[in-house]
Amino acid sequence: MASIRVMAITVRNHFQYHWISRAETFWNSNIWFAWSLVLVFLALALWAFFCPRSPGVSIGLLALAAGVMSVRPSMPFPEKSAWVLLLICFATLEIYAIKRSDKENKDIRDAQNATFNDIVEKLKISTKESKDQYNSTITHVDGVLETTRQVSNLTKDALESVTSGDVYAYLDFELADDPTLVEFVAVRRGKYPVRNLEIRFSDASKYKQLMSPLPKSSDYIDQEQWGKAMDASMQRATAGSTNTFHVPDFARPRKGLGFFYPLPGGDSWEANMTISAFNYTGWIERVEFKKVQGKWARALVVEDDKGIERVIQIDRNYPKKNGILDVSWPHPERGLAVWDRLRSR
Repeated sequence: MASIRVMAITVRNHFQYHWISRAETFWNSNIWFAWSLVLVFLALALWAFFCPRSPGVSIGLLALAAGVMSVRPSMPFPEKSAWVLLLICFATLEIYAIKRSDKENKDIRDAQNATFNDIVEKLKISTKESKDQYNSTITHVDGVLETTRQVSNLTKDALESVTSGDVYAYLDFELADDPTLVEFVAVRRGKYPVRNLEIRFSDASKYKQLMSPLPKSSDYIDQEQWGKAMDASMQRATAGSTNTFHVPDFARPRKGLGFFYPLPGGDSWEANMTISAFNYTGWIERVEFKKVQGKWARALVVEDDKGIERVIQIDRNYPKKNGILDVSWPHPERGLAVWDRLRSR
């Protein structure tokens, strides 16, 4: 058995050596096979040239050609030159494949950049359009608000033109050519016309004159009779010293009432007015005239229904007494009155 096994191994080794030897001889010495390999790789080179491959395929072909060439140690010069030319071709194809791949990648990046830029431009246009629409909307809203404000102002002006708004008026006094007469003039302060102006005029100097002499209690039986006499005397004095003027609506700064009032023959004259109009009531005006070196000097004050002085007119030469204006108007309990704190005009 052992001998049989040894014989089998010997036969097998001989058979393998024989075929390996024949294969090596064929690989190294068969010229047709050698040039067939060259032609095959030349065909691969032409295929890679006319059908460009990726850099990976090109480098694989180059490596395959280099590997085949390396296992053929004994090559004649023509064959070796052919393999060198093939290696150069495959190297050139590899370089060409790399450049082509770089160009393709660059084209892809450029296309992506162009797409991105297009998206950016569209976003810019969309943003601009949105901004323009917003600005247009805001401008329209501002225009509507401005129009509304103008309409509101016009409505307010129209309403206040009817209701007189915050306008007010008072009675001024202008000395006529005749120094014993004074003209009554209504003066408007404010933007709108004065409507339904009513001035209740009371001549305080004439009232005092009509009340003199006062009824004496000794002339009457009892206090009741004397009181009735006093009331009757006051009523006569009030009726004789009071006038009510209804001034037609006017929009001019000043409106003469066409009325000249006689001044007393003495050295002083005072009067009080109660003023009301369409838009206010209960205003009080006080005026006093005093003669200074034979000429009249005037002091005038107008108070609203809250007691706030709206008009104060004091002639420079109006006399003072103990450092304050010589007027019979109500004075505050402490400090100076407003007209005493102001400089005379």
